[in-house]
Amino acid sequence: MVFAAQFSILDIEVPVIGYVHAAGFAEAFPSRGKKKTGSVPAAIQYTKDFIGGNPRIFLGYGSPVDYLIVALWGDDGVKVIEAFGYEHVEPQQWPGNPERHSWVFRDQVHGANIVGKSCLETDAMLGAEASHRLQYTKTLDEFLRNRPYLFDLEPDVRLKR
Repeated sequence: MVFAAQFSILDIEVPVIGYVHAAGFAEAFPSRGKKKTGSVPAAIQYTKDFIGGNPRIFLGYGSPVDYLIVALWGDDGVKVIEAFGYEHVEPQQWPGNPERHSWVFRDQVHGANIVGKSCLETDAMLGAEASHRLQYTKTLDEFLRNRPYLFDLEPDVRLKR
């Protein structure tokens, strides 16, 4: 298992496509039970609370991005969100070539001293999302509501909110 879950949050100002990476997941988002497993609902709620409560953080060139793709994982118990924001998604020019911005948050803190470290699996997921967007969807809404198949990276759980 590379990704523990895939989810969408579409009822906030900046829609989110999210992937919970298995790396450090159980330590950063622990379940309440006796088993040392991660809590997917806790990770989703954390994402919704943080991004939904702070949409102005995710600015492109002066306005919020059109949507985010995020990877959540843990680093020694610290909650990490890697956010990739896409803007200038023009409906009349779909699929277009939107601009991408990126941010890394460690326990909701972002700054120059926060070094982002990503992995090849997240890169592969972003590539699959881009390929899906370009080849199989006709609108942003359709893209936000349909996820690609990720083969060996496929999450154990797919949730829609």
